Amino acid sequence: MRIAQVATAVACVIFACAGGASASAPNYHFAINAHDIALAKRVANFRGDLPSLAWKGGATKADRSPDTTTCKGVPPDNLAGLTVTGDAAVKYEVAGAYLYSQIDLLARPAMAELDWQRNHPRSGSLICLEQQMVKSVHKRGAHIVRATSLPFPELADHQFAARTVVTWPGAAHPVLYDVVSVFSGRAEYFLLTIAADTGRADEAATLQVELRVVLGLEARVRDLVGGAERGPAPRLEGTFHTTDREVAVANAGGLGMQWVQPWSFVPECGSGGCTTAMSHPSNDHPGTIFRATFQPAGATSYHGRWATECDCLLTYPASCASVHARGELTEEFATLHVTADSHGKAIGYTGTRLVRFRPAAAARAQGCTSTGYQLDELRGTR
Repeated sequence: MRIAQVATAVACVIFACAGGASASAPNYHFAINAHDIALAKRVANFRGDLPSLAWKGGATKADRSPDTTTCKGVPPDNLAGLTVTGDAAVKYEVAGAYLYSQIDLLARPAMAELDWQRNHPRSGSLICLEQQMVKSVHKRGAHIVRATSLPFPELADHQFAARTVVTWPGAAHPVLYDVVSVFSGRAEYFLLTIAADTGRADEAATLQVELRVVLGLEARVRDLVGGAERGPAPRLEGTFHTTDREVAVANAGGLGMQWVQPWSFVPECGSGGCTTAMSHPSNDHPGTIFRATFQPAGATSYHGRWATECDCLLTYPASCASVHARGELTEEFATLHVTADSHGKAIGYTGTRLVRFRPAAAARAQGCTSTGYQLDELRGTR
């Protein structure tokens, strides 16, 4: 993902930009197919994750322009051999705030990994982003008030999250530009936010909206794209003491809670990495065992998913509350990155568990309407 190029292209929707694209500039190879276009559109639609109906917008044309960024001291991105098979973009606006998201699906996860390794050290830097923001605003005397990394939790294979605050003579207030770029399997997606910055309240509220949208994007990537990925992986077998720590929530509670439980893995083959059954005690309900199937998804990774039905708590304006039994579907998507010994056997892992809470139709009809998210860090040791 060409991070500085992304910021420039989207900011040009708002502000006039100078210069045109160069035919010789680096670009991906596009081999678009209908299946991946449909997948990308389903992932990109973040309308349901916005906090109110006041946001207006919808699908827009994905940016396939070549990389024309010219950051001082930063060579052009190397995009040779990287093929995009599907893409989609969405934008929403409300009261001077602007959100734009785009997802690119590459042909294979290895391509996305190569894209990150090659190009993040070049264009994924605060220095380059600062330069591009000033160019994008295209105002005489525009300058950076500050640039900093955003405190986003690690939620996928790789990510870059940064905030630049820009102002210029005569501006009513500074403007913040937030970029969150995520690499998850073969999906590369980003969220760009442009909004007023009148103080800490604005900055905190913007970050909360971004967290909701990005958690939703990642949940859909794991549900619709990541679940189909397969590949060789180390053998994952035995019991691991697993620390599960909540690091982010949206429309959910429990931030900061931590559990340590034994997670047990039983491969369904005699040797090597393969489909593996996982079980572990419930964090919340003593005596209950959760079970799931994990699939090998690359050189070091496994993907697992499971779902349960839970009660949905409904709160009414008069401060009354009731429970809609089995009114919420809790979907969990886990990714484990395995460390193996010299014999190819897992000796530990790190990873994430992303939980999506979706109310059933009957519960929505009674007022349980919000989709919630919970992100946990996982760390397993022998």
